[in-house]
Amino acid sequence: MTHLPITLPRVIRDPLHGDIRLTEFEWQLLNTRECQRLRWIKQLGFANLVYPGAEHSRLSHSIGTLFTADRTLRSIEERTGTPFDAEERLMARCYALLHDISHIPYGHTLEDELGLYSHHDGNSGRLDRLLFSENSEAGSVLRTTDYGKSVLALFETGTAIPSPHIKALVDGPTSADVLDYIDRDAYFCGLDHRVDSAIYRRFSFSDQRQFVSRTYGGHGFRLDADFALESVLRERFALFLKVYTHPAKVAAGAMLGKAVAELMRSGEDSLAPEALEWMGDAELLVRLKSSPNRLCASLANRLLTRALYKPAFRAQVIEPTDSGYLHYSTQTEKLTHLGVLDPEGRHLLDQTIAAQSNIDAGDVIVYCTPAPPGLKKFRHHVESGPDSTQIRDEEHGPYHRMMMQHLPLWVVYVFLAPNHDQKIMEKVGKSAEDVLQLPNEAGVDRKEASLSSA
Repeated sequence: MTHLPITLPRVIRDPLHGDIRLTEFEWQLLNTRECQRLRWIKQLGFANLVYPGAEHSRLSHSIGTLFTADRTLRSIEERTGTPFDAEERLMARCYALLHDISHIPYGHTLEDELGLYSHHDGNSGRLDRLLFSENSEAGSVLRTTDYGKSVLALFETGTAIPSPHIKALVDGPTSADVLDYIDRDAYFCGLDHRVDSAIYRRFSFSDQRQFVSRTYGGHGFRLDADFALESVLRERFALFLKVYTHPAKVAAGAMLGKAVAELMRSGEDSLAPEALEWMGDAELLVRLKSSPNRLCASLANRLLTRALYKPAFRAQVIEPTDSGYLHYSTQTEKLTHLGVLDPEGRHLLDQTIAAQSNIDAGDVIVYCTPAPPGLKKFRHHVESGPDSTQIRDEEHGPYHRMMMQHLPLWVVYVFLAPNHDQKIMEKVGKSAEDVLQLPNEAGVDRKEASLSSA
């Protein structure tokens, strides 16, 4: 093992964490073109249309993730008195710095929500171009050290993970990535949601080299330790509720998706994945605005001036009950059959609803994510006593309750261009209700307010 001190001569001033120190190697890695492209991709996409301060980048989050990963390792060292192998620690820091390397502009919208491009995680073609290619500056830097080569191995797809404990430290459900983006996103949105810092005292590595959370102390089980774990999921949910699924942000994402899909259907090849990888958010919008396709250009111009489409139809897919999760597969099948979860299917639905409402198909956008936002399998190793490591998943009480809270965030929207009057809005809403076979909840609060004041 290598216990030589790590020299950190470079300093970056971060608004969240203060001084973040880097090695000379990390500084070289940070200044490669593959890393610097993340400077021009916002962490929260169109959330800045709702929260003007949400202008932070994927790059600043990546640097912050390096900090939180190292903070976790330092906390474990301080508690155990055993220093980590220097190369393993450097590998963890560099992997944290690069964990978002394959993101594209508005990636969560274009990939996860709308399925227009392959997801960045495990995208072997994109990773080949950005990291494994001989032309990759980041890859060239990594290949100069043994721990850099180990970082590359963590990005390889289709193979066994060489250091699963390091990957879990950075990518897991209570990982450095999650801890940084919760605090960072809340900070720049001006929201009072933060992770309980006690969580750092709970992390450890088991004898089996698993990244675990310890829920016991000298006097047995620690209820506060369990609460600290739950708080991570709770604050993450709060951001999905208030930021990531805000209707205005969703509308903007739906408009972007329609513009990109329109460009794809027109036969232009300038938005091929290879080209998109080197664009920033602003460059993509300018590219769409300059398109000869009138609808594409119009949508981009509306986004740049915040003239957003309005929801004519809104419906929850699943009610927030314990039995709601049982309906997940049924509702997924239903939405798939209707075409709601497929880009081409949504295009046909746009045309159908628009034709029934006697308006242009470009003025209607059907939007729905393929699953409840933020809902994912929760699998985490918990050390509940000496030599007693258990796997906690979504079947356990606190995690099950948090998973259930994500179900109502699964919403089908039909957005309408803002130049139409209330009569057309109601007509589109009624058509969408018939076509999508779901009750329209859009405007319910306004209608109730009108009745109560009559």
